[in-house]
Amino acid sequence: MLGVARQTLNRWRREHDDAPEPDHNGLHDVEAWRDFIADRGLNQSNRTASDNDSPETAYLKDEKLRLECERIAIGNAIQDGTLVPAADIEAGLSALLGGLRQAINNLPGRLADKMLHITDHHEAEGIIQEEVKVLLKTIQKREFVDQPR
Repeated sequence: MLGVARQTLNRWRREHDDAPEPDHNGLHDVEAWRDFIADRGLNQSNRTASDNDSPETAYLKDEKLRLECERIAIGNAIQDGTLVPAADIEAGLSALLGGLRQAINNLPGRLADKMLHITDHHEAEGIIQEEVKVLLKTIQKREFVDQPR
């Protein structure tokens, strides 16, 4: 809330006799610390906007810092593998759908060869079911999709 680590507060309490003390439960009075910090000009390195900036300039500086932090967070997520670029997803989906389409398009020809002289309903159903299993296994193997590196 103050933009500093708890250790910084401890250091400031050692360096300044009039620094705010924590409550009996160890919690700090944030407003008292804000006033203390402002009165002594402490923590200037963490400020993005100066007191002389217009509201628009201060907003832009804060927005720039927010966007830089967001860019870093996105880069970390990509590096960790928890975020994947949209182009990679599109390429994977395109390959998946292309392979699925090809497997489905091959099904009628494969069935026609096997069903040409079949007259028994149950035998025909068994052949069709086996071909569907082959189709599903082909899709499950995803040999048409580039595997992750």
